[in-house]
Amino acid sequence: MRNKKFFTGIAIMLYVMIGLVAGDNKALAAEPISHTIPEGISIGNLEVGGLTKEEAKAKIDALFEEQNAKTILFQTDDATGSLTKEVSFRSFGLYWANPDVVDKLDNFGRVGNVIKRYKELKDISNDKLEYEIEIGINREGVLDVLKSELSGLERQPVNAGISLPGKGADFVISKEQTGLEILYDDMALSLSDYLENEWILGEDVVFEIMTNVLAPSVTEDACRLVGKKPMAVFSTYYGFSTTERGVNIENAAAKLKGLVIYPNEEFSMIKSVTPFSEENGYRKAGSYFHGRLTESVGGGVCQVSSTLYNAVLLAELLVTERNNHGLTVDYVQLSADAAIAESSNMDFRFKNNTDAPVLIYAYTKDDVLNIELYGHDVRPANRKIEYVHEILEKEEPGENVVEEDPTLPYGTTKVDQYAHTGYKAELYKNVYVDGKLVEHSKVNESDYKAAPKYIRIGTGEAAAKN
Repeated sequence: MRNKKFFTGIAIMLYVMIGLVAGDNKALAAEPISHTIPEGISIGNLEVGGLTKEEAKAKIDALFEEQNAKTILFQTDDATGSLTKEVSFRSFGLYWANPDVVDKLDNFGRVGNVIKRYKELKDISNDKLEYEIEIGINREGVLDVLKSELSGLERQPVNAGISLPGKGADFVISKEQTGLEILYDDMALSLSDYLENEWILGEDVVFEIMTNVLAPSVTEDACRLVGKKPMAVFSTYYGFSTTERGVNIENAAAKLKGLVIYPNEEFSMIKSVTPFSEENGYRKAGSYFHGRLTESVGGGVCQVSSTLYNAVLLAELLVTERNNHGLTVDYVQLSADAAIAESSNMDFRFKNNTDAPVLIYAYTKDDVLNIELYGHDVRPANRKIEYVHEILEKEEPGENVVEEDPTLPYGTTKVDQYAHTGYKAELYKNVYVDGKLVEHSKVNESDYKAAPKYIRIGTGEAAAKN
């Protein structure tokens, strides 16, 4: 009897519950189903309740379009002041990353069993629901945009400068300037993370440019180490030259005058004085080619490179390339010449292996080419240097070569090239301290070919008699 009453009670309770649910279900079913998003729902800061999903999407798309028309302000402060650059949002490929959230809201309170729908609608009545707008950005393109838009803010460091207005004048020194590079990789990652994970759509964006200061390699202090007394001086005479050869020597010397080679920098004679062209101030003059004297534009400039070579040796700078002539020259001793040729890129090079700039001061006076080198000379005053050559082999020139020339009057002769003795020679460096030889070291080895005397004999018409 007792069990029968218990089961009867349970049956009555189930009946009541079913009746209640059925009643709610009829009430819900009786209400028309709305095709708009329920009131009380927002996406980001935008209220979308009462809108269709198409209207909600259009409204959010409009927000993105409005945002893409705005700019990101990039800025940084450095020694030169504040650097700023505005870049369009559109450049970074800004987009709405979760548009499917509207589809979910469109079905809010309309999909699922009665209890689920009832609970969703009841939740909105108790508290408003907010959904985030997720931001997307073209991460792969951010780096390229930053490089394209911000590169103009970068600058290379500028070394302190030094010049000599004239012989005996004081040096003029300019101050160095730091450079600035942008850390594009770090900046692209940081910007992408910020826009996608922290930034709120509609807010202004001011982003700090990530930079690195580039220090110049030469400072004003280093320039002030350069002494007023030259490290080395060397001179050669060119009064035996033709007018054209003298012009070439003076032109090349003018191009070297005032050149500065910074610490660890390599000097190139070819780069400093070429091109050998009339437009660059050169004329045709005698030069050697395959053992024969010929004429070429720039002939004679090898005397300038050879004079500089000897000054560099006296300054004990590091020679990195030097070539001897095919035939001997008479303006420096054996193995002390330095041939150059633009056509074959034969060059004379040296490196500034000191801690301060080296300034070349080249000038001509009374047919004498003078080259002075100024720098930070830390060598003791009691240390002296000289360079001497030693002959290993000697080769006499062959018999004279006589050639007929119908352009010369009959019976006349003209010497095109005098004979050259051939040598194998070495150059040695002697170092003296307090007058005592403490070092005798080999500097280079040179091989000069022997060449005969070349004579032309005229076979043309005899010169008219008076």
